[in-house]
Amino acid sequence: MLVKSKGGFAEILLKCSFYKLKPWDIIWGYVGDKLAEKVDLRVGFKHTHRSYIMAVWGKNFSEVEKHALVEEVHKIGPF
Repeated sequence: MLVKSKGGFAEILLKCSFYKLKPWDIIWGYVGDKLAEKVDLRVGFKHTHRSYIMAVWGKNFSEVEKHALVEEVHKIGPF
C-alpha cells in the first residue's frame, strides 16, 4: 500500500534518481510504453518535438536551445 500511495516503484526510483543526480541541466527519456509515459509525465518529463524523446528541463533553456538539444539526442537513436 505504501509503495502504491507513492506512485509505484517506477515513480519512486525516478524521483530518487533525480535527487541523486543533482545538480543536472537535463534528464532524457526515450519512452514508447504508454504506462511508462504516464509515470514519466507525473515526475516532470515533458514531450519534445521528436517521438519517444522526453526531457526534464532542469535549466531554463530557450525554445531554440531545447530544439537543438533534442535534435542532438535524436541523432543518437533509441537509448
